[in-house]
Amino acid sequence: MHRAIERADKIDTRKGGHLTKMLPKANRFVWFKDHILSLLKEAGEYGDKTRTYSKDEMLLFAREFLQRNDETVKQLRASLKPNRQLLPKDVLFIDSVAREKLDAATIGVEMPNLSDSKNIDTLLSWDGDVNSITLIKSTNIIVKNI
Repeated sequence: MHRAIERADKIDTRKGGHLTKMLPKANRFVWFKDHILSLLKEAGEYGDKTRTYSKDEMLLFAREFLQRNDETVKQLRASLKPNRQLLPKDVLFIDSVAREKLDAATIGVEMPNLSDSKNIDTLLSWDGDVNSITLIKSTNIIVKNI
């Protein structure tokens, strides 16, 4: 009986570890999916999933991804009253944005490979499930001078 309980606890720990590892990647891929869909809608190419993107366009997408929270950070810093500290959740948010940019400059931003039309089709038809994210090929894009 004790062995079965330990095994169940071990499985739960592994599942939780897998989820915490894959969830940030899934959130990034959802952002890229939504961004590409909005670009396709603007261009009137919504049905054209065969479009591919060059390395320069992928670098531009990575820059836009990293700059998505800049306005919020500016607002948080502007709303700070003299002789007051930021709330801990705001400090954590600002630090995570700074860490994300530092990681992008050193190890790169992991993003879907948008130079392959099959991969774009897989990304656009992806339902957001963390377990099926391995079906989407990814690449690292190093973004400097953010």
